[in-house]
Amino acid sequence: MPDDLLFSPDAVFLQRFLQSGGYYKGDVDGDVGPLSLAALAKFQADSTAVAGEQGSFDDRTEGNVATLLLDTQRAARRFMAAISQAGLSAGMIAKIISGTRTYDEQDEIYAQGRTMPGKIVTHARAGESNHNFGIAWDVGIFDSNGRYIDDLVDEGLMTQGAVDAEYKKVGAFGKGLGLFWGGDWGDPDYPHFQMLDNDLLATVRAKFVSGQSIV
Repeated sequence: MPDDLLFSPDAVFLQRFLQSGGYYKGDVDGDVGPLSLAALAKFQADSTAVAGEQGSFDDRTEGNVATLLLDTQRAARRFMAAISQAGLSAGMIAKIISGTRTYDEQDEIYAQGRTMPGKIVTHARAGESNHNFGIAWDVGIFDSNGRYIDDLVDEGLMTQGAVDAEYKKVGAFGKGLGLFWGGDWGDPDYPHFQMLDNDLLATVRAKFVSGQSIV
């Protein structure tokens, strides 16, 4: 399998992703042959067309948007195209810093702060996050010097309250576009946006595994 293949080396995940997007019609067998590659090529061509229609953004945003299902890509690009309307403080900019994660990637992140070094960043195991189904993304906010504002708290340059206030502006903006925002959860996840309500997660997971359309 080529090293640059989307979601490489998780071939089963790739096939399920393409199948749920309506691109792949074959068996989910982990064999990335001509049928899988043709589906991937069509998905990537359609993604390029959407970018041409709705505009492109910074490299980090582009790399993450490319991992989303096509309808989610459209929503993410509308979000980014109008993000200036969120009312962020002077010099602050938003980027999409996370898109779709494979099940393996989700479990790796879940292990942080538990069985692996680092701080806990998610409470969702594989299959328990909307990031696993091509319908969610995370936003990062950066200052005029390109510094991630969450890191500025550790440096004593911003308070946590000030950082949260910037994310809440973006959250209110995203909700105005019809997105579901992680900041509304009991355990808030301010950077997180998704296409469907969390109450539908089990249905979304079942559709993804069976290759049905999600959005």
